[in-house]
Parts: sequence; structure tokens; C-alpha cells
Amino acid sequence: MIGPQRFDERLSIDTIFVSPHLLGLGPDDEDPHAAYAGLKRFELGEDACPDEVSVFYNRHLNRQLWRFWWD
Repeated sequence: MIGPQRFDERLSIDTIFVSPHLLGLGPDDEDPHAAYAGLKRFELGEDACPDEVSVFYNRHLNRQLWRFWWD
């Protein structure tokens, strides 16, 4: 995070996890291109495509999520 003391204040996030439902995907869909297309609908303001898009199983929530990671 670069705070308000600088002219280029911003918050950087390098990894997010999103449910297939929010991406408009079925629970068994494993197409990373479709997952990223679903993420782009949210217009998060990313500067580049993620370096990795993968299915992630969260055993604590007992559900599948999509992991988007930028290096």
C-alpha cells in the first residue's frame, strides 16, 4: 500500500480468491479463460492479466474457489 502522503496513492493486491458462482461458472468448470472472463466483469482495474489462474479447493470452507495471482 502506498498511502495518501504520496501523489500516487494506491493499494496493490497480488492474489484474490473468487467463487465459481460469482464468476458465472458451474462448480465443475475448470476453464481458466472463462474464469478470467468472469473476473473481468467486475472491472477491478488490474493493469495486466494474472500470471496464474487456477482452481483452489478451500478445505476450511469445503468449497472450490478460483485463484488469480499476479507476480
